Amino acid sequence: MTEAQILARQLDKGRELTKWYLSLMKECDPYKTFELDGKRFNSVIWEIGHLAMSENFLANYLTYGPATKEEWFKHFSMGGDNKVTEEYPDFKAVLNSFKQIHTSTIAHINFLSEEDLDKPTKKEFNVAGIVTVRDAIIHAIRHESIHTGHLGWLCKLHGVKSV
Repeated sequence: MTEAQILARQLDKGRELTKWYLSLMKECDPYKTFELDGKRFNSVIWEIGHLAMSENFLANYLTYGPATKEEWFKHFSMGGDNKVTEEYPDFKAVLNSFKQIHTSTIAHINFLSEEDLDKPTKKEFNVAGIVTVRDAIIHAIRHESIHTGHLGWLCKLHGVKSV
């Protein structure tokens, strides 16, 4: 296996855990938010929309891949307001894009060469030491795991038994 194929496999394996938590919450309201001490937790739709938008940016756009643009990305940006509003998109549409973006991401990464991985990102992005295409993909892997953990907490908050 090439390094790119190993990175693609790692990202895909991380997604399996994300999908498992989502499968446990099929009966939950994806728009529901919880608060503790005046702090609002992200909803399921926010987590999934954010993961879709972020994977598209980190592992497609920054790596010269097949990035897309969804109108609803604006609701799920880093540091954005996580308050669910009437402007939020349909959860099924977000989930569909979440799946499609991941499929195109894995296909794209699988065919990157060592030279491709060594290239600087398409746009400077001064977060978490991201300089090269490789860095962007590695951060996408780390980023997924952070939000998968959030989904684990959301299972507990929704009363869904997980681990």
